[in-house]
Order: sequence, then structure tokens, then C-alpha cells
Amino acid sequence: MEKKLTSLLVQLDSLMSSATIIESLVPATDVNLGESIVVEKLQQLVNKVNQVNAQINYLHECFNSYDQWMEREKELLAKLENLTARLDHLESYLPAQCFQTVAANLPEQTPPDSHTTNGYHSGTHNGTSSTATLMANSEPKTVIKKPVEYPHIRHLTQEELDEVPSYIRNRLQLDRIRAFVDNFNAVMKKKYALMRLPRNKVPKTEIPLYTAWKVQDNKETKGHSFLTKADLDTFGSAKLSKGDFTILQILRHCKRLRESKLNKESYYILID
Repeated sequence: MEKKLTSLLVQLDSLMSSATIIESLVPATDVNLGESIVVEKLQQLVNKVNQVNAQINYLHECFNSYDQWMEREKELLAKLENLTARLDHLESYLPAQCFQTVAANLPEQTPPDSHTTNGYHSGTHNGTSSTATLMANSEPKTVIKKPVEYPHIRHLTQEELDEVPSYIRNRLQLDRIRAFVDNFNAVMKKKYALMRLPRNKVPKTEIPLYTAWKVQDNKETKGHSFLTKADLDTFGSAKLSKGDFTILQILRHCKRLRESKLNKESYYILID
């Protein structure tokens, strides 16, 4: 948050400087400068104003989320304190005999076998109730979690590669393409593992990256998974080579992804 505020102040200083420059240009527009110069400066000023507005809106969202989180935490803390007080009251005022009576009236297990059923002992043994024995022998159930899936490119088959025109494919072999796809998918996993975290769960060291990826979305990428050339250069095993760009062209030809350009940046968007 502190870095965001610092960045906003820097942009505001830049905005004031731009406004001062434009004010100095106004008296000279008819003599030394053309109208296009003033228009260009004004457009730059408008762009900076839009950037500052976006930063301010983002900070408002952060503050609102923080306030909501604090309210929920206060509510949970109040409920926990109330429950603790009630339990302390019961423990202080109820005689120990009450707890023994409740335990004695619990229904006993009556399995077909008088000794064991599914590994649990019934009846009493050395003065221990069946309920206590059941609790002692019980084991926590193992919960099998489904593996988390992240957006990825499906590997090409040899048949698909054979159908790619030779002027696109050149001499690239399937193993080389598979290695590139594995690298692409590894960067996808890193990105979307971070993007799926709630804002308050993002590590502080990853917040700048999380924010940068958030603002990448545009009308072309909305609702789709994607990487940029900068993502692949930064987080891939190496910067994109000439061969890598040929592989990207093959993947576009095979309908694995499509490319979009915005502000001189290439966006590689997965085709669902």
C-alpha cells in the first residue's frame, strides 16, 4: 500500500509539471509553435490524468476491502469471546457429576459380534466405557483432494504437426515444441496460482507482480487465460528465441492460442 501511495504522488508531481509546461506554451502557440504541439501536450496530460484516476480507484477498492475485512474479524472475535464466556460459566457452575451422568447415558454400541465390529471394541473393558474405547480407536478420515488444475496448452500430436505447412514449421521437431509448451504451461501455472489467491492472502513480496498482472486485462483478454511476451521472457527458462516465435506461429495455426497486440505488447491468449 505504501509503494502504491508513493507511486501515486510521483504521478501527481508529473501531472503538475505537465500542466505547467502547457501553461507556458499557451502564449507562444501563435508565434513559435503549431496547434498540433499543444494538442499533443494536452493528450499527454489527459493520459496522465486517466492513469492517476485508475490508481485512486484502486486505492479506494483496497481501503473498502480492508474495512470489510476488519468488520468481519470484529464480529468473529465477539462471537468467540461470547462462546468462551459461556463455556467458562458451565465449567464453573455445573457439578462434575453432571458430566459423568451424561456420559453414562450415551447409547452403547451393539454390533453383531460381541467383541469387535469394524475394529472397534464394544461393551466395557477394565472399567472403560464403550464410548471412550470408540474415541480412542477412531482415526481421522483421509480426505482426498482433487488436484488443482491451471490453464494450459495441450501438447501437439505428431499427426497435427505433420499437417502444418513446411514454410511455417521449418525443421522443428515435436520434442522441441513439447519442451516449449512445458515452459509456457509452467509460467501459466505460476501466474494463475498467484492470481487465484484472495488479495489478503498474497505475500507482500508478490503484491507488485499480482497488481501488474491484474491491470493486464483488457477487452481482448477478458474472460480468457493469457500470457504476454514479457511474462515469457521474465519467468520462462530463457528469453524467446527465433525458434520460439516459430513455435508460437505453429500453435496459432493449430488453434491452441491466438495473438493480440496492445500498446506494442504481444498477448498470447489460450483458445478454449
